[in-house]
Amino acid sequence: MKTKEQNKSEVINYLRKTSKHLFKVPKCTFNFSESIYVYDYDSENLSYMRIVEQDDEFYILRQDSKSNVTKVKILFNKIDGNTKCTIKHSIFLGKMSKSIKSNFILNI
Repeated sequence: MKTKEQNKSEVINYLRKTSKHLFKVPKCTFNFSESIYVYDYDSENLSYMRIVEQDDEFYILRQDSKSNVTKVKILFNKIDGNTKCTIKHSIFLGKMSKSIKSNFILNI
């Protein structure tokens, strides 16, 4: 079993690795209908996302079709063996995000 420090190191390495890529992300809308939770993905309405490390903290930069840039700090509330998987699915919407090759940099 991994220690908390090993798990945290694994998450940080994963985020550093993903920070080298630019991602295309569909718009995600959460709907509650008939007592079930449903996520609707709009592949026509895309935004671009990049993970950025700044001062030993990680941020998500997202730029939508109107060039609005959102900066969100990634928090490590609870570090355990499942943290990397949780971050991966919450940030990248499971497998809905696509990595694209580009030298494009989001304007902060």
